[in-house]
Amino acid sequence: MTFDPEPDWATTKLYIDGLDETRAAVRDGRISLDRIRNRLRRLGCPNFRLSCRAADWFGANDRDRLKAVAPNGTIVVLHLDPLTEAGILEFLEKNVSIADPDAFVAEARSRGIEDILRNPQSLEMLAEAVDGDHWPRTRSETFSLACKKLATECNGEHVVASSGMVSTEEKLDAAGYICALLLLSGVAGITLPGTVPDHSHPAIGELPISDHRLARLTVGTKLFASESAGRLIPTHRQVAEFLAARRLANLIDSGLSVRRVLALVSGIDGGIPSELRGLAAWLAALNGTARTEIARRDPVGVVLYGDVQDFTAREKHLVLDALKSLSERDPWVATQVYPHTRLGPLVETGLEDVFRDILTDPARDGAHGTFLELILQALRAGPPIAGLATPLLRIVRDSTWPPDIRCLALDAYMQAGRNCDHFRDTLRSLLNDFNIGVANDNLLGTLLTELYPEVLTVPEVVDYLRDPGDLYRCTRFRRFWTEHLVEQSSPEQMVQLLDLLNSRMKELRSEIEDSPRDSKLETRVPVHLLRRLLEHSPDGISLERLVHWLDFAAWSEVGTELEIVGAGGAYRFFQKWLSSRPHIQKALVAHDVEKHANMGHSASYMTMLNIGERTLFGSNPPQDYGTWCVRQAVSANDNNSAEWFIQAAAKFVHDSDESDRLRKDISEILRGSRGLEEGFERILAGLEDSVYAPDDLFSGITPLPDVDDFDHHREWIRVHAAALKDNEGPPRILHELAMAYLDGFSNVWGETPEKRLRYMVGPDANLMDAAVVGLKGAIQRRDLPSWKEVSELAADGRTHMLAFPFMVGLLEAEKNGGLELSDEQTRLALAVHVALRPPPYLEPKESPPRWLLTATRTHPDVVVEVWCHCVAQKLRAGEEHLTGIYPLVHQNAYAPLARTIAIPLLRVFPIQCRSRQLETLKWLIQAASIHGDEAQFLEVIEAKLTGHKSMNVGQRIYWLAAGLSIDPEAYANQLESYTAGNEGRIRRLMEMTVDYHSVPQAVSDRWDSTALATLIRLIEPYSASSPGPGVHYRVTLPIQARHEIYALIDRLSKDVSDASRAAMESLLADEGLTRIRSRLLHYADVQRRIHLEATFRYPSLEQIDEALRNGRPANPGDLWALTRDILGELAEEIRD
Repeated sequence: MTFDPEPDWATTKLYIDGLDETRAAVRDGRISLDRIRNRLRRLGCPNFRLSCRAADWFGANDRDRLKAVAPNGTIVVLHLDPLTEAGILEFLEKNVSIADPDAFVAEARSRGIEDILRNPQSLEMLAEAVDGDHWPRTRSETFSLACKKLATECNGEHVVASSGMVSTEEKLDAAGYICALLLLSGVAGITLPGTVPDHSHPAIGELPISDHRLARLTVGTKLFASESAGRLIPTHRQVAEFLAARRLANLIDSGLSVRRVLALVSGIDGGIPSELRGLAAWLAALNGTARTEIARRDPVGVVLYGDVQDFTAREKHLVLDALKSLSERDPWVATQVYPHTRLGPLVETGLEDVFRDILTDPARDGAHGTFLELILQALRAGPPIAGLATPLLRIVRDSTWPPDIRCLALDAYMQAGRNCDHFRDTLRSLLNDFNIGVANDNLLGTLLTELYPEVLTVPEVVDYLRDPGDLYRCTRFRRFWTEHLVEQSSPEQMVQLLDLLNSRMKELRSEIEDSPRDSKLETRVPVHLLRRLLEHSPDGISLERLVHWLDFAAWSEVGTELEIVGAGGAYRFFQKWLSSRPHIQKALVAHDVEKHANMGHSASYMTMLNIGERTLFGSNPPQDYGTWCVRQAVSANDNNSAEWFIQAAAKFVHDSDESDRLRKDISEILRGSRGLEEGFERILAGLEDSVYAPDDLFSGITPLPDVDDFDHHREWIRVHAAALKDNEGPPRILHELAMAYLDGFSNVWGETPEKRLRYMVGPDANLMDAAVVGLKGAIQRRDLPSWKEVSELAADGRTHMLAFPFMVGLLEAEKNGGLELSDEQTRLALAVHVALRPPPYLEPKESPPRWLLTATRTHPDVVVEVWCHCVAQKLRAGEEHLTGIYPLVHQNAYAPLARTIAIPLLRVFPIQCRSRQLETLKWLIQAASIHGDEAQFLEVIEAKLTGHKSMNVGQRIYWLAAGLSIDPEAYANQLESYTAGNEGRIRRLMEMTVDYHSVPQAVSDRWDSTALATLIRLIEPYSASSPGPGVHYRVTLPIQARHEIYALIDRLSKDVSDASRAAMESLLADEGLTRIRSRLLHYADVQRRIHLEATFRYPSLEQIDEALRNGRPANPGDLWALTRDILGELAEEIRD
């Protein structure tokens, strides 16, 4: 947003950073994203990646708004994973030049600040802060030491006007006050002299600070960075938040009211906006007076963005209580806590009894489950408390808890009980308990990872290999077999594993005749093990073993080479590994050929199986492969093997650059083996001849029909050619020609009407000319039927012979610029278009034909009259699928037509209709809802519902749903009283509202909060959840309904109007929605947070400065805080 777009940006993947900083610079955080969306839209919606801090990501709301400018309409949201062990070491070595990364990491862990290692920024700060043996103990100390170091270093990019001796502490205080002003006023940075300031970057001289010389010196340090020429911003948002909180904490300690400070970082409901959560969290960490209130308001922010390490046991208990309250308000709050390791510092021995009470609480509701999940995450990340091992183990064994909770409890137990007696014996007993049931995959994987290889032997661990319960998720069980087992096994153990798995490999191949069609775990484990073994210890493996293992790997990997990413896949590895080991290549081929020959397979069948290339993973064959194959053929004990080796040798010679030399060498070897030599020469000659064969013998040739197919048509046209040219040909001939033109015959080929006519008429140019002239003239024939005649015949299932020739003539006229149709021609075209089932070429396209749009514009009354007549007639005849109705809803180009006919067609729709005709009614209602006049549509709805008591149940529900869409206040109660508690009627309502195959977004977008709440309340009890992961199932309407109900709740949460918030509260109070109460609670909290963001207003720089100097209040909240302080002081004076 800072720079004007370059011309090539429209075709370039754009990387957009700093959403957190830009959101801090505006009054409404959503505006920043809107600016980005507008820029992307003007660039034509190019590919982009956007990054921001989690605190400034508004979740599903941001995701959905970005979909509109995504190239393919989808957005993928990714969390930045914590650094892995290898990533930490690599970062330390390459980015901050730590000489001994392993020692650095070990020292950090010994000091209990492992969490800092996982974040690149905090890791860099830690590296900057460490001075010899002086290590920071906490995140707070890390930031403090890093900031002190940054404050002592000048940034050469900063242009400052003065210099002088200023202490580091003075610069930190000045930087803190500047950062406080910027963050609390929503300003991004400052502008230096010589550059024009803007609203997001005021001039440094305009900052309401007393010492501008000190300010200029401070922004010249590395605490600030250059955003662009003449503009400075804090070096990082977290640094700014820490420094601002540090300064605010000092001001509070000096007498500034904590209430007034909190009023500056809070919204109208007391909540803390996302862009100020980091600042508030650091204030809680650095100031005990503010700590309790901030922890109560935003415990997650305090844990994630601040530092709770030095909180007292009582203060940590208060944070836990606040997390419990938040879990009751939002049972999904655990999904917001990431990384989970930030919860670890809440754990200390002084809270052992508190944790025990939580772990032994018998409650099983969603809120307690969420709170327990947070506690377990804390216990597995925090210091071990051995006294909690027993209650943790009870949860692990308690099958009434969900598997995910039990798995977290197991993690926490292994942290707490590692030094307890019989720890590993306990894990062994759990291993036996969890080897039953696919739901225990994560538990089983955790135990196997913990016990192998120190406790479990290779024969023991093999007994636990099976396919996971969920074939599509990367569970801990799957990761154990594909990662931990492979990485932790010694070469000897890998050989032992492969030997033990050998019999299982044979069983798998006998069960699956061809290569495995999906990635079965049992087929992948041997491949992973073999790759690891060959990577690190290829020597010492007997050739016989290696051949058997590679043969299985070749079978397992067939067809997967295209699915492997880059050269890192197993297929590519084996290919490369074999290319440099010709003796193993030959042994593999010999083994494979012998195996298939013993099975009685012919040489041609072995060739079809691609033996050789498949066996060698597509690796380059040895240089002497041709002569070796010939020798194998000579010594073969059976003809099939000999023939295959001769074929392989011939192909190798044919593909070789030294074919002449090889041919001569092979002739010497085959001398005396006359049959083999002749076979070799014959195969080689065939390969050479095939070079000159055309790639496609049938390229460009259109197959001609048999004479019997169209001979009588051609003779008939020949007889009547003159009459056709005079526009008097027999209607029957014209009908046949029109059906060929319109692709109405399955045995007439051709991509275009002209090619299809040519296919039927044949190569005679005179016949083709007569056919085309006759069809073009059909539109002007004197014997054309009337439009009502066409309609009446269609009602009897018949077609007038000139109906489709007339339409062909109309199409041909449009090709030449169109034709001004008479009233009667317009009516006839409409009748054919509506009343008759169209051949494929006349089926509705993305846009209506030109003549129809013209008629809609110039003769709307005629269009309505004919269309309504034909549709009413077809509906009375019981027809279920009417031509041209569906596009009225789903194709934008049909909007003019929909505006003209949708409501008139609804007026003539019969009160009594067949069940399958309801789909037509649904489309008409949707078209009227999107394109029709609202007042007229409401008039039709009211007339249908009040004047016809005999209306079908399904049709009445459709009309009530239409009323809900247009006038929810008038129809919500009617719909509810008619459908509530009746499953059959609710299913009809589902068809009309939540069938995502046929309900366009333009319809659902009309639903206001009343409509959304009504649909959620009525439909949810009859919806169904999809089966568990890994289960194949058919998506039924109730399953669709559940997903759509979730979408409706999400949509309701994004509307922060009073009506929508009241609707959400009504759903929360509805006892019939207990199944989704946790979801409702979560989205009610989402709605609250969006409302907070939308209504929060930043004070000005001057107002902030005035408030921080204990002067005039900056906002209504500050006024209330000041009033309370004054009243409190008065109360104390009165008491005294």
